[in-house]
Amino acid sequence: HLGYIEEGARAADRSMADIDISVSARVEIGADVDGMIQRRKRVVSFTMGGMGSAKTNFYNEAFQRAGFEEDALAIQSLWVAGKREAAAARVPDAMVSAFQLIGTADMVRARLAAYRDAGVTTLKLGLDSTPPGRERLVLLEQIVDMVETLD
Repeated sequence: HLGYIEEGARAADRSMADIDISVSARVEIGADVDGMIQRRKRVVSFTMGGMGSAKTNFYNEAFQRAGFEEDALAIQSLWVAGKREAAAARVPDAMVSAFQLIGTADMVRARLAAYRDAGVTTLKLGLDSTPPGRERLVLLEQIVDMVETLD
């Protein structure tokens, strides 16, 4: 997954240990996995169609490279045409669930392990689905506990 970064590090006479691999992920833990996915689809459709231009969109291109080429292009086309609801409806569940820390505690723990195993060293947590205050602090404690107990 990090082949280009490893190649660049070698070319610069650096080690992968010198590089911070950072990932940003939204966090939501609970039983209503389908509801969580549905709530994120509008944001994903905006990211596919509204972040950049119809010709240049870093995120759209990243999703294409991740195996969602047809989906990313179709969502972008709908978004650019002003069909925002259709764009959100076109987002497959996997475009949300495969890149976020959402789902049951076991699902989130598995995703954290996948990030760790891929070499991620910094995780930027998006906590916008949880209200500020005590509830958000409890979520952060839960994430810390999960990270500390990964096998």
